[in-house]
Order: sequence, then C-alpha cells, then structure tokens
Amino acid sequence: TVNEKAVVGPEHRVLRVVWFVSLLKPDVICFQEVDNFSFLASELKQLGYACSSSNAKEYQPLKDREGSYSERLVQSQWSFAPKSGWKRGKSTARHFLEKRVKDGGHKAKFDGKEWPIDDDGQAIFWREDRFDIIGDPEFLVLPGDKDIDSYLDGNSDEPGCSQS
Repeated sequence: TVNEKAVVGPEHRVLRVVWFVSLLKPDVICFQEVDNFSFLASELKQLGYACSSSNAKEYQPLKDREGSYSERLVQSQWSFAPKSGWKRGKSTARHFLEKRVKDGGHKAKFDGKEWPIDDDGQAIFWREDRFDIIGDPEFLVLPGDKDIDSYLDGNSDEPGCSQS
C-alpha cells in the first residue's frame, strides 16, 4: 500500500531523515539501523557532516574485509559499525535486499539512482565545522550470542572470549 511504502520503504525513510537533519542541524547525530550507509553519508556530506577523517579511504563493506568481526570492524576508518549478522555472515537488511534483487526486485533507488546493497548498522556523524576526528574511530565489541553460547558450552573462561 502507499502508506506501507511511506513508513517502511527505505527511499522515503532515508530522505525524511536527511530532511530533518537539514532542518535541525544537530552537532552530532547517532543513527541505528542505517541500511543505506553509502547514500546517507553522501547526502549528509553535502550538509556539512562527516563520518570519518577527511583523508579516510573509501568505505569498504564488511563482507569485503578479512578476519573475525572485531578484526574486520577495526579495518575501517569510518565511524560506522555494521551488524555482524553472524548467523548468515551478513546483516539482516543485506540478506533481504540481496534476496529481493535475486527474486527480480530492485535495489534502493534515491533520486532515480540505484545504490549498492549496503551493510546496516550504527553510525555517528558530526558537523565538520565544529568537530574533527583525531585518529581512527575505535570500537568495543560486546559479547554476542555466539560468545555466550561458547561460554555456556565450556569453550571459554568468560563471556565475550569465544575460542571456537
């Protein structure tokens, strides 16, 4: 339905978020469930917001990095933490979008341009005229289901330190 597309459709949601940011002009923005990071970062950049240092390498999706989740997370110079999606090896949003495209659907379209299938996760943006990042973002990976299961099964001495 039209109402469903307005509420659930990423095209509408993301453009509405950008519109609110342009109106309110907050100094710092913390997002959850960012499932169109590339588009959001490019739009907020035009409004004067950053999510990395000015000399950061281009964002590389989590699936294209090597190592464990925490190792892949620290390889990025962006203050964006994609979900680990350890059950499928990818985030839920990526899983369903890949399925939609495979079944003949389309990727997210904004202003008539198709954007790549993207990770979903949490991001922090700040106004470039007020803040500057020193170094790279740092992340603390908290224990997840896999770590807790490993602890309960006796495969690690403490939660969050999976040895399997």
